[in-house]
Amino acid sequence: MGRTIAIANQKGGVGKTTTSINLSASLAEKGKKVLVIDTDPQGNTTSGFGIEKNDLDNTIYELILGECSINECIIKEVIPGVSVIPSNVNLAAAEIELIGIDKKEYILKNEVDWVKDVFDFIIIDCVIFQVVKWIFLISIDFQFSCHIPYLTVDITKFSTFFSFPRHIS
Repeated sequence: MGRTIAIANQKGGVGKTTTSINLSASLAEKGKKVLVIDTDPQGNTTSGFGIEKNDLDNTIYELILGECSINECIIKEVIPGVSVIPSNVNLAAAEIELIGIDKKEYILKNEVDWVKDVFDFIIIDCVIFQVVKWIFLISIDFQFSCHIPYLTVDITKFSTFFSFPRHIS
């Protein structure tokens, strides 16, 4: 089973997406198989890997609504060693569409359970918590199973960087 790392912070513009992309690429460079999950409706992690986010049939949105399987959603080997569950602006509508759905906070985790043994690392680029609260609820379940529950990143002048271990076994 792969290690799960959620890149999360309560504010935007602090480097969550950049960290997700660079951490994933660095782990892949070390020979690790990585799944990146883009949970932000802006889809910047998706486009950061060179994926045209507006031309996709299956994204995290369709996955959460049960319109596709996780295997249909994963874009494999966008760069060697890195696969992506993409996102786009459609995800913003999911909060409304999931009203009344029981256990919606477990949908994504239950889907990822089907593929977690295929990857050495699962990197979750989390949305700003206040923007889409149900995605935060989904993230909570991931955080209980994360090996690094919160990797908060802040690149402001007075912040402290999280230092990722140099050696990952």
